[in-house]
Amino acid sequence: MPNASSWVTAVRSTLRPILFDIEPAQAIHDVVVTPEPENATITFATTRPCFATVELFRMVTGKVDLDMEKANRERIEVELFGNAQLSHRIRFFDLPQERRFWFRISVPGEGPGTALGQKKIRHRGWFSTFRRTATCGIDVIKILSDSDSASAGDLTFEVAAYDAARGDGRLDLALSGAFTVESGGFVRTPFAKVLDLGRVPDRVAVHLWGTDDDENAFVSFLEAPWKGLQIPGRLPPERRPPLRGPYSDRYRDSNDLEVVATLPVIVGRHQVRITGATPIAVLFFEMIGAIDCSVRDVLGQPPRIAGKLKPKMLALTAGRAGGLDLGGSRLALALGETGELLRREPGGGAGRWEVLESPPLRRLHLLAREQAPSLLVAVGRDGRIATALLDRVPPEALAWRETALVQAEDTGRAPALLEQAEGFLLACRDPAGRLVLQRLDREARPLGEPIALAEGVRDDIVLGSDGRGAARIAWCDRAGRITAGPLGAKPELAPVPGEVAALVGLAPLEEGDVVLAGLDRDGRVIARRLGLEEGWTVLGTLQEVVEPESLEPPPAEASAD
Repeated sequence: MPNASSWVTAVRSTLRPILFDIEPAQAIHDVVVTPEPENATITFATTRPCFATVELFRMVTGKVDLDMEKANRERIEVELFGNAQLSHRIRFFDLPQERRFWFRISVPGEGPGTALGQKKIRHRGWFSTFRRTATCGIDVIKILSDSDSASAGDLTFEVAAYDAARGDGRLDLALSGAFTVESGGFVRTPFAKVLDLGRVPDRVAVHLWGTDDDENAFVSFLEAPWKGLQIPGRLPPERRPPLRGPYSDRYRDSNDLEVVATLPVIVGRHQVRITGATPIAVLFFEMIGAIDCSVRDVLGQPPRIAGKLKPKMLALTAGRAGGLDLGGSRLALALGETGELLRREPGGGAGRWEVLESPPLRRLHLLAREQAPSLLVAVGRDGRIATALLDRVPPEALAWRETALVQAEDTGRAPALLEQAEGFLLACRDPAGRLVLQRLDREARPLGEPIALAEGVRDDIVLGSDGRGAARIAWCDRAGRITAGPLGAKPELAPVPGEVAALVGLAPLEEGDVVLAGLDRDGRVIARRLGLEEGWTVLGTLQEVVEPESLEPPPAEASAD
């Protein structure tokens, strides 16, 4: 018998497709965070088009509920323009390096037209930005014109690197010695040091100055004692200067150049070559160098989710739409405003909907199967339930087969459906408030008469199976009391202690156990193993169960340098 912690871990993966289909009005899934040293991109999808809000919070205590408050909010991005989307991409810029952040995605519970005060669907997680360090070296300077016509130039150089992404602050500098070089010559390794740029920004500006301090021929004899005096150069300014270009006076000729490099953002060691040339003048030179940088994930990231959630049924509005995954494409089925059944061809555009012959419908449920025809269950405007097999994909026409079931008019869900080895089970609440069960064969034909199991039930009937494949059922009555049990030749039904706001599904575990899942009044997913006196266990919010991410980052002391 698994212990409490092991069954909670095991049941999450089993509940994921059940929860996704139970909450079809809106959900967040396929959340991917792509961190960089100073930026981060968060992509995700929603089951209904909407505008999303994403907030970043500084991780202070490591406890998500303590850190997610306005005092710790680093940034907020809101989708405001364009049309409501199913796929979302939010990018954050100018983040500090090597920092952990919480993020919270919020979308309206009912889509783009939802009032501001409406309940929100949220997803929470964390990530950390990378550390990027770099050095800059100048390999060679080619002197195309040394500014002296009668002799070799006496040249000195200064180099400085600046933050070109923001602030323009100086990162490091170096001064050269004096070099006597004629036009066409080279100065190799002009600086005795490489520039240490530290935690380098996304864009770096490398500024190189060159000066020939030979005195010009027209200088008067009073200045002659200082002819040829070598001054190693001036200190580069602390803030990034504009390009000055060629300059000459009685004592010197100078010129400068600047190269702006955009550095890599992925983890690893990288080299960015930098080249540039000054404007053509009496002193004219070219430069070749390189920036070597290292990008490291020092603080780590949350564990990767084992596979994205891609359920075969994607219900866009509860009981009114579904999709059949065909590998590289998707067949979409939906109900129109007047209840007509619509089909969209695989790979077709959003406007290529075709009407399938069908009576006006109120609810729709698609059970997708890989090795057999998928089953479509529909509720007509009169409440009568019919089934059809998708023998052809895409279907040209559907052969509807009526059952003896009639669903209550005020029911918000499509009928509960369970596939078994010998056929299907179909359950609904009829107009008299009874829980009615119908067995179907493999061809979706009714077997026998419907069975009434209970009176006065609510609209949250769930079907499932245990670890051995035996059918189970659970429901709430109008007083909120829960009943559950196996559906054998003689159903063994028993009350289940506790209260839920709604039941959402039954999930199997190994050794024959079965877990009943529901939502509490705060919208959190709760679960308990049937037949045991363990009580209800809180699994977290819907999104934390649908796409579980670790909300317990490793301690900062464990970080590598």
